[in-house]
Amino acid sequence: MSTSGGGGVLKDLGHPGLNEALKSHNGVTFKLVKTVSDFSETLAQLYEQHAEALQVLVSNYRKRNSELRKERPACQSNLFAAWETLLQEIEADSQATIDVASTLSRQVARPLLERSFYRKVQSRKVFTHRESFDTIISKTEEKLSKCRIEYKQCYIAHRQSPTQHTLTQYIDSHNAYVQQLHATNAMLEAYHCETLPQLMQELEEIYNDLCNIVSEAVLQGAEAIAAKKGIFRVVLIATPSSAHKC
Repeated sequence: MSTSGGGGVLKDLGHPGLNEALKSHNGVTFKLVKTVSDFSETLAQLYEQHAEALQVLVSNYRKRNSELRKERPACQSNLFAAWETLLQEIEADSQATIDVASTLSRQVARPLLERSFYRKVQSRKVFTHRESFDTIISKTEEKLSKCRIEYKQCYIAHRQSPTQHTLTQYIDSHNAYVQQLHATNAMLEAYHCETLPQLMQELEEIYNDLCNIVSEAVLQGAEAIAAKKGIFRVVLIATPSSAHKC
């Protein structure tokens, strides 16, 4: 279910028979928000674990490099310099990976849930109000139907055995029916022309905001990952590749 400019499409889905489909769509949308948040948090944890593993790797090989320094001749070596540069850049990549993990957790996963929480509460209120109005209208229409039946029965009774009592009942039932008819029509007009469109518009705004929230979060995560890859690519290009002087 998609929305577009110019009022969206949810305003055209106000039929009572579509309410359950709207509720289902709304529920799935919030589940998607939660899923994206969970994925981002899990991905952040994986990046963090990867960064820690890189740090341990660099630390271990720095110790081995220190031992090699003691064994090699005391002269400049581009090969050793390149090796040391690689260790430094892997260490820098580890820090960049930690930054990605932090971005995914603090700027994607958590804000997704925090920013969508209000909208989730708001959407529940919209559906609750919708169902309350539908219940009131249903009861009003039932009352109108009863008034019509009573009016019809009083009319038939008066036609068959006209008396002052049946005439009074007929007039009273007629007035009650007309009064209820006017009240029902006024309620239906107000509901379908004002209340329901407002509720659907509010639901549309909720959905559009959720789309923006998820899109922004995904973009932030993608930019953080892309920036980290870009940094590492520059690092690899900048790493010395000459052989040795000693």
